[in-house]
Amino acid sequence: MASQALSPLSLESYLESTEDRSAEYVDGRLVERPMPGETHSDIQWRLGAYFWEIRAGRAIFGRPELHVRVGADRIRIIDVAVYVDDKPNGQIPTNPPAIAIEILSPDDRMDDVLNKLDDYRAWGVRHIWLVQPSGRRLLAFEGKTLRETEALEAPEIGARITAERLFDSVQ
Repeated sequence: MASQALSPLSLESYLESTEDRSAEYVDGRLVERPMPGETHSDIQWRLGAYFWEIRAGRAIFGRPELHVRVGADRIRIIDVAVYVDDKPNGQIPTNPPAIAIEILSPDDRMDDVLNKLDDYRAWGVRHIWLVQPSGRRLLAFEGKTLRETEALEAPEIGARITAERLFDSVQ
């Protein structure tokens, strides 16, 4: 199912609710997210393992499915957030990660995805990556442009993930 805005809700009600936690909160409305499948979960697992491997001696903190407050009336859920030097602050962090990674699901709508990536950029995320499992493609969001790349890179922490490494034997 494509993401869909649901009825109005106050931010306080969203924050107090446990049943609405799979939806994002955007400008007073709940926005359903497509349910991720096995491939999505497998890629999250691989990304987490990769950042765990490269953390040696560095303060790198990975968080899957992290709710973050990107603005006064916006709570997004990052598929994989990577913090460098500073841990996420609080239950719903207001400090941006160094890397935000979104993994496309078959039901994602590109308009919704681009709006989310714009939110990350405006919030101050340095590296915004998009993984497209169906096409085995890696994309970097730079400015307002998605650029296909053979590897996702964050040179300041020595991160370089190739499509081959990420998609090897993914079903």
